[in-house]
Amino acid sequence: FQGHTDVGLSELGRRQARAIAHRLQSESFDRIYSSDLSRARATAEIIASPHRIPVLTDPRLREFAFGEWEGLTWLEIAARNPELNDATDIIGAYAPPGGETISDVIERWRSFHADLMHTGNGRALVVTHAGMLHAAMRAMRPRRADDVFVGRFKFTPASLSRVAFDANGNAEVTELNDARHLEAESPHWVRVVESIGS
Repeated sequence: FQGHTDVGLSELGRRQARAIAHRLQSESFDRIYSSDLSRARATAEIIASPHRIPVLTDPRLREFAFGEWEGLTWLEIAARNPELNDATDIIGAYAPPGGETISDVIERWRSFHADLMHTGNGRALVVTHAGMLHAAMRAMRPRRADDVFVGRFKFTPASLSRVAFDANGNAEVTELNDARHLEAESPHWVRVVESIGS
């Protein structure tokens, strides 16, 4: 669990970032946002390069602050907190000493999202972390994303999820955790979720 610990991208992470950048190179974006943590920022900069759009960093897009859990594996965390093994919603049960709960991360997302919606229409690309993606999905309650609300859902690193908003601001997930672009990089572990469609 890395959380707010600012670790850079590994070589695998850079290859994955290049793979998603290649997938998105023919698409157009009006704005590109990223967590200010270096692993997300580096990914966003690789994606942004062919678009010639500056990356706007925002600390509200950071991963969970995992407090005393940072630097531990899940097995180590679960051994110290056995109640997590029985939780139906593991992410909802997170309460790391010195860290954040899902409610805290949801509030960060809501603050960012409100500002994003005030920037007007257009297409925004947001590069963030798995914990923030869980928070965003819970906050927006989009259609077609029910499986994300089960706390054992795992986002694949460098996967693509798309959310469309109607005129009333209602969210609908049109792609969720799509990692097809990573198959050549990591065929042994990529979990592909097909496009949900409109």
